[in-house]
Amino acid sequence: MILVTAALLSLTPAVDDVSYAKDVHPILAENCFKCHGPKKQKGGVRLDMKAGLFEGDEGFIPVVPGDPDGSLLLEVCELPEDDPDLMPEGGPRLSEQALGTLRAWIEQGASWEAVMTEDEAEQRLVLPGLTAEQEAARAQALERVGAAGAIVLPVARDLHALDANLSLLRAAAGDDALAAMAGLEPSLVWLNLSGTAVTDAGLASLAGFKELRRLNLSRTAVTAAGLTHLAAMGQLEVLNLYGSKVGDDAVAAIAALKGLKRIYLWESAFSEEGFTALAKACPELGIDRGLAPVVEATPPVAGAVNETCPVSGSAVDGTIVTVYESQPIAFCCKDCKAKFEADPAAYAGNLPGARPAAVNTKCPVSGGDVDASVTSIFEDQAVAFCCAKCKAAFDAEPAKFADKLPKAKAAAVNTKCPVSGGDVDAGVTSTFEGQAVAFCCAKCKAAFDAEPAKFASRLKG
Repeated sequence: MILVTAALLSLTPAVDDVSYAKDVHPILAENCFKCHGPKKQKGGVRLDMKAGLFEGDEGFIPVVPGDPDGSLLLEVCELPEDDPDLMPEGGPRLSEQALGTLRAWIEQGASWEAVMTEDEAEQRLVLPGLTAEQEAARAQALERVGAAGAIVLPVARDLHALDANLSLLRAAAGDDALAAMAGLEPSLVWLNLSGTAVTDAGLASLAGFKELRRLNLSRTAVTAAGLTHLAAMGQLEVLNLYGSKVGDDAVAAIAALKGLKRIYLWESAFSEEGFTALAKACPELGIDRGLAPVVEATPPVAGAVNETCPVSGSAVDGTIVTVYESQPIAFCCKDCKAKFEADPAAYAGNLPGARPAAVNTKCPVSGGDVDASVTSIFEDQAVAFCCAKCKAAFDAEPAKFADKLPKAKAAAVNTKCPVSGGDVDAGVTSTFEGQAVAFCCAKCKAAFDAEPAKFASRLKG
């Protein structure tokens, strides 16, 4: 277990004496082992073993002791939010506290000690045998939740323990879905409700699930009132409340979970005072609060991620700044700042490293409206989907759905901006006389669109 001290409650993660077993292994187990552990090794990478962590081809070694910037593990976890190679795949991004712990561990030489593997832990997961009546109830429950689209899988061979994932159903999974799980009480050990529509009232259905070890309630509307229904879960070890409405009034409910070892609370409703109270009430609880560095309200231009205004395309004034997705964004004037803050999505594509706009507004798998945050890159274009399930189906067989995507835009007829004369940005275009015309920035595009005849003679490359 990790002791939560005053250092963990400051804005700088503690870096002294980082232990692999106590500090690093829990981060990897929670975020990496599902795809790079004993059951699956995506890309041939296995991080639950010493050899997998410290060995590999030059330049592709997950952990290089003493060299955090040369360690692939840290590199892919510190990528920008919109980078398709960011890990963990599908997010959420590791908290600054977790990233700081990994960096400090590597800087200190990445000491490693053997920890019980997931397979070994599963073998030690002792559950009472099922009666004939429980077997029948379990079978009926599995049929119900399976029909609703939930994913329920066995945790290990020859063990009736189950792992249920309702997160792919999103808002379609609510309190009724929890009620439908009645009959799985003796078997359910892991439950993922991330992003679902479950409420405090629905959590009352979980009161009898006393074998539950891991519960993910991130990005749900549950509050402290809902957590009181979990008090009887003496086996619960990991609780994820990232992005939830749980706040300071939940300290008592969390403290009542006597078996809890780690809790994820970043972007929750907890205040500094609440974190202090929780640390005092649960001194041996590992609290991941997603500590982020302080961003100055008006950083100098060197601190901003952009040199040109995302609204006008002009040079920025470093004193006119807002914060967007945890990054300082500078503008040329207060009017542009106000426009950006009123509708950031309209201008975010003009920022450095911005995620390319998807070529589609309808999911090529389901035909439904897309979620712009769920994308894949196909033939150098961003393709959006309505959900992670459709994304996985597309990634497995892209050719099967490719014909449902809009045809690629024609290449621009020019390489120099017809307004400014500068090099063009292929992502900023208009259509003129049936041809694509590119511009250096959104401001020049607006000028051209207003009076195309004034600049048409300059469209010669």
